Formats: sequence, C-alpha cells, structure tokens
Amino acid sequence: MTAAPQTIVVAGGGVAGLELVLALDELAGPDVRITLLEPEDVYVEQAMTIAEVFEHGERARRPLAAILQGTRVALVHEALALVDPSRHVLRTASGAMIGYDRLVIAIGAAAVAFAPGVLSVEPRSVEGLRALAAEVADGTATHVGIVIPPGRHWSLPAYELALKLADHGAAVGRRPEITVVAPEPRPLSIFGEDAARTLAQRLEADGIAVLPRASAEVLPGPPPVVIVHPGRRTLTVDRVAALPRLRPRRIAGVGFPADGFLRVDAVGRVNGTPDVYAVGDATDGPVKLGSLAAQQAEATARHLAAPPEPGAGAAAPTRAVPRATLHGAPHVVPLPLPLGREPDPDAALKVAAPRLAARLSALSAPPPS
Repeated sequence: MTAAPQTIVVAGGGVAGLELVLALDELAGPDVRITLLEPEDVYVEQAMTIAEVFEHGERARRPLAAILQGTRVALVHEALALVDPSRHVLRTASGAMIGYDRLVIAIGAAAVAFAPGVLSVEPRSVEGLRALAAEVADGTATHVGIVIPPGRHWSLPAYELALKLADHGAAVGRRPEITVVAPEPRPLSIFGEDAARTLAQRLEADGIAVLPRASAEVLPGPPPVVIVHPGRRTLTVDRVAALPRLRPRRIAGVGFPADGFLRVDAVGRVNGTPDVYAVGDATDGPVKLGSLAAQQAEATARHLAAPPEPGAGAAAPTRAVPRATLHGAPHVVPLPLPLGREPDPDAALKVAAPRLAARLSALSAPPPS
C-alpha cells in the first residue's frame, strides 16, 4: 500500500530553516512534500555583517530561489501568522491557509534597537556602520563605546566591530579609544579558555578595553554618555554602537512560554503543541548562534525524514558544538581554535551547515571560462 504524501512546512529562511529544508530534500523519501515559508526573497548571511561593512561588498545576501534551485523545496513568499494545531492548518500574514502534517518554526528572534539614537550592529545598519568607520578614519570619532546587552544574545559581532575599527583607524595612523561593555566574564568564553585568552590578547594589543560582567545604559547626548553598571562608571564617547536586544516573535496558536522563546526537546518538538517543531533563535537556548541553529536543524530533519516507530523511547539529546568565524583584524580566525589548519573564513558554516555552505559557495564561485 502506498503511503499518503506528507507535507512538511518550514517557516523561516535563515540558517536553520535553509539547512533544514536542504537536509529534508536529501534525506526524506519521495512521498514528502517540502515547503519553505519566507516573506523575503534573499538570504541574509548575518555572520558576514561586519565583513560586509569594511569590504564594501554584498557578500551577505543571496537570492533564496538560487539557493534552492534544483531541489524539490517549494518556496512561498509568505510570513507565518497563526497556527491551528487541531486542524493542522496555518494562516499566513496575507490570510492564506496552508495545511501541514509537520510544521517547523524557524522564524528567528526579533532584533530591537538597544536604545533610541544608538547605532545597532546588525545587517540593516550596514550603511550606518560604514559611516562610523569613516568617522574613526577621519578623526571625528576618537572614542567609541560598544555595548553588548544582557540576556539572550550573540556577542561575537561586537568584538569583530571593535577589532575592525581599531584596524581601520591604524591604517591611516589613528588609534581610536574603543571600549566594549560586556555581560560575559571573558570575551567569547563559550569557545573555551584558549579562544577566550587569544581574543583577549588580541583586543589588548589593539588597545581595546573590555569591561566584563557589566551592563550599560546610554544617554544620547550629545555627546553620548555610557553609564556602566555595577558602579555607575560613566564613559563620555563620540559614538555608541550596540548589539540589538533579541525578543521572541510570538505566533498565535503555538504554546509559547511566559518568556516567549519556545522550549523544545532533543529533536525540536515544541512542548504542548503536537506536530509542531522549532529550531534556531526562536527556541530558548541562551546563545543565539547560526552554527547551533544549524545543528538543531540537522537533528530535526533526520527525525522528520525517518521518524521513530510508535512506542520508541525519547530521542537522546545530542551535544551541539558552538562554531563561528571571527572576522577581526588582522586575520580570520575559526572558533574553536583549529590545530594545524589554515584559517578558513567559511569554516564554521561548512562544519555546522554543510549543505547551505556548499550552495553559497557555488553561488559565489566565478562562472567557468
């Protein structure tokens, strides 16, 4: 007897959503229909934001249709608005109704500016960040404050920005004063002691001060004033940039907890909402990192492609390994630190999201002569 076709809808076209649909395209049987729901028509490679600022290219954006070319993934330019789990139906922002057998929420988190008047370190602010770099180079900005907010976040872009600004100033004979306010005890300690020590040494060598275990509030000025807690230390700076605060994107009909980020099991099932899964920044992990999101996606894809037999025990949790690439002066550094390998600017993506990385690499390759 032929099995009934199964429809898997994935909402969200970021790292997690794309790696998941590409994995399903490879792993799932021919009776599985795969739909990607994403309102935008481009994939924004957020990990390349700081590199894009200083290299003045468009490396961080790729058409979704080109990434999915040759797969069976149906791309629908819609946003998820509501889920009716009892009927296995979702509603899009435009009012369209789409049925599903399994739904995966990969809509990420909403980036909210740290404070009014503070430059946000994110893809939408590339031009503003380029203007900041120009002010460092021409001497308008001699002291820059960079703030990492407490809570769920990913701090690496703040350190990348600090290193790149220092290098940008040094290239024209300037040595800007740069101060990073960070809630973590040591820079990027999630990658282990060796990585944290290496980054701390590099920051110190470039004259970048890091105030650890701290939070900040910003008075917009002019000039801007950063008040550092605890202790209410004040920093008068020329410019302030900050990572955005991350907030959950709530979807009606899904069992969001009080803090808004979805709690999931080892294969991504959302607590309390049958046949609904979640991966990436929409889930309640404390660190928002593309490589962790991609590893979540892999586990969920494998489960959906070959679900366990009825009565099988719960899936054993797998240990996700955080990986990233530090685009800081003067070299690109994969994290965790490799041994006996040349630094590769795409190393983290190749390991954590191999299918997406392969397609991005193919799109970036020059056409054959």
